[in-house]
Amino acid sequence: RTGQSDESGPLTSRPETGGRMHSSWLSMMYPRLLTARNLLAPDGFLVVAIDDGEVHNLRHLLDEVFGLENFVANLVWHKAYVANMTARHVSATHDHLLVYAKDTSRAQVGRIPRTPAQLDAFTNPDADRRGPWKAENLSSGKPYSAGNYAILTPSGQQISPPAGRAWRCHEAQFEAWRADDRIWFGKTGNGRPMLKKFLGEVRSGLTPETWWSHTDVGSNKEASTELKALFGGEAVFDTPKPVRLIRRILDLFGRKDALVFDFFAGAGATAEAVLQANRDDGGQRRFVLVQLPEPVDNGYGTIAEIC
Repeated sequence: RTGQSDESGPLTSRPETGGRMHSSWLSMMYPRLLTARNLLAPDGFLVVAIDDGEVHNLRHLLDEVFGLENFVANLVWHKAYVANMTARHVSATHDHLLVYAKDTSRAQVGRIPRTPAQLDAFTNPDADRRGPWKAENLSSGKPYSAGNYAILTPSGQQISPPAGRAWRCHEAQFEAWRADDRIWFGKTGNGRPMLKKFLGEVRSGLTPETWWSHTDVGSNKEASTELKALFGGEAVFDTPKPVRLIRRILDLFGRKDALVFDFFAGAGATAEAVLQANRDDGGQRRFVLVQLPEPVDNGYGTIAEIC
């Protein structure tokens, strides 16, 4: 992971669009991206944190270095939940996390564990032998002729699809599900048919989405609070990343024995996240941090020393 809005000193100042600063930033990033690709494992990922100022140019660089076919996602991190009232035009409350794979045909993205509330949605009101389940809508918003038929409930009522919709399966599939006790008509047997989705049959965890809320992965304020707690309340670094954000990246894009390389280590949140992840799941992740000794004026010498 690396990027203009990441933790490093050289990248905390947003590069100007056009001119020497813009050109220098692009020239600085290009060889680092080439190095990152060369160092990646065949099934590895690169995750780059960046704000709106250079995300469009960075996409071009990454497409050239990794190939368009190895683009995985542009994740949007909700980094601030309070608007900056002194912003010149619009308050920036998000950053981008660009994700590329060395080879998308070999790379595997992890899944997000279900929350206790999501697990509680699975119950077993009919004591089904297959265990907890939750009811899913049996109708679809895309009408088609084979899905337009009446279903006879156990109480003898006929139920057709809602107006403008159709059943999500043809009649033969529905009857097969009913024979396998996978259709739920409610406790009275007179409700609209629903499909039983068993917890034991679904994939472990949830497919990740491109929107990452601060409630799930932390915010800039959370990161600052974490760092201040390590330095007696002193703000020794301006742009730290929350450990929860890095933990989510590790969980989705790295194996438990991964070697994690941070080209712009800043205050060291990546190392902290690796250590926490190993502690929590028994993994054997290792990390390499790279940080230039950028001078700071808060008594700690350089950013590298803070890290």
